[in-house]
Amino acid sequence: SDSDNVGQRLYVSNDLSGRQLIAGSNSSIEFPRQAMTANTSQNCVASASTTQDSPGAYVAFDKTVNFFWHSGYHKYDTTNLYAFTGSGYSSFESIYGEWIKIHFQVESFKLKELVVYPRYSQLNRTPDEGYVFGSLDGSTWTQLVNFTGIANSGGYNGYQNDVGKIINVSATTAYSYYVLLTTKLSAGAGAGGCVNISRIDLNSWDPATLTLTENTTGVTSTGTLGTDLVTRWRVPTDASS
Repeated sequence: SDSDNVGQRLYVSNDLSGRQLIAGSNSSIEFPRQAMTANTSQNCVASASTTQDSPGAYVAFDKTVNFFWHSGYHKYDTTNLYAFTGSGYSSFESIYGEWIKIHFQVESFKLKELVVYPRYSQLNRTPDEGYVFGSLDGSTWTQLVNFTGIANSGGYNGYQNDVGKIINVSATTAYSYYVLLTTKLSAGAGAGGCVNISRIDLNSWDPATLTLTENTTGVTSTGTLGTDLVTRWRVPTDASS
């Protein structure tokens, strides 16, 4: 190239003919579609690494904050807030921490985000760091995101009563199983050292893919191999950019 821009290529499109929108509607659905009423209900199955002092894992998917999933006690170091490791402690895909799982028995979807709500008045027993996994068969798992710093996200310093924290996932594959694994709590959990979550919403998405295509209307080139190639572009009278 030289100062006269010989050899440069210019791409201009002033309408949609220069691009293609492939599939997708960007619409979102909140899952589960209906409130779960038991660990197996509404064509869903909920389970967890441990459950204590709560009806079951399903209450995290009952679309209210009235009840909560409570993991077993003394699963996290209350000084550094990370999950205990070693024999007798919970793990998922060889990563230590308490986890909660939901299986959608009759459908799959691409997960855009999780919205996680704390247990009322137990704001410190909530995820700050962890992982989200997806699977189609419940055996082979894909790590979708390793999240950090969730507690202080969303414009608040720490969790607030009745306010959900968003864990961005943006999965590009539809899965029917999802797992939320907590490796670190949001703050000191006192003697409990456990996870409490009152509600989890799984929001889907249908991402559209935008691809650019070459539009050569109005372009002419002159020249032969071994000589300067001169390209001219006739600017349309309605061009806006």
